[in-house]
Amino acid sequence: MLLLVSVLAASCSTVKDGAVSTYEFVFDSEPTATPVFPKKDDVLVDAAFDAADEMHSNVNRTLLPADSPVYITRFVNIENTADRSPFGKVVSEQIAVRLFQRGWRIADGAPPEDAVSKFDKQAEEHEDKDLILRETDYNIQPSMLVGSYEVGDESVLVHARVVRLRDKLVVAAHAWSLPMNDRVRDLLGLTEPADSMRPTVRTEF
Repeated sequence: MLLLVSVLAASCSTVKDGAVSTYEFVFDSEPTATPVFPKKDDVLVDAAFDAADEMHSNVNRTLLPADSPVYITRFVNIENTADRSPFGKVVSEQIAVRLFQRGWRIADGAPPEDAVSKFDKQAEEHEDKDLILRETDYNIQPSMLVGSYEVGDESVLVHARVVRLRDKLVVAAHAWSLPMNDRVRDLLGLTEPADSMRPTVRTEF
């Protein structure tokens, strides 16, 4: 009898030492219910940087010379263009940061109405005054980083592209999906549902 009591005491002590909740203390196991939107590491920056790297690698430099300015605008919600949540601005700015690190010429905000004619005029002046620039085919193509996103139940689908202002040609593009974690929900201005726990095992038969 004394031996049995000792074994039970040791067993209870082990459960208690390792338990992080009452459930684990009593049942010696983790609960089988998990949050509908579990907390995850912030994947926004990595995803945005990967997207920028993809656009950097597939950009058509014949259509968009390296010195061309790229203006940055907020990404828009496909289903609600009036949505002014921080998500669209944060994602576009993260991509802009990475493109800048890659050597792109980044211009903040919407382009001026005369952006194309302005750079055409500068090109003409350079060609008239600088033989070297004329021989190297001085060419500036102002463009804009635009994007959109679609909010789903478990993820957000994001599209980004760089478009020339002159003729609306797409010179680089990429699409990716973000998991609907706490960080994404916050930036979208969404509130977590009251029923935030979903059982992972069947509870009705």
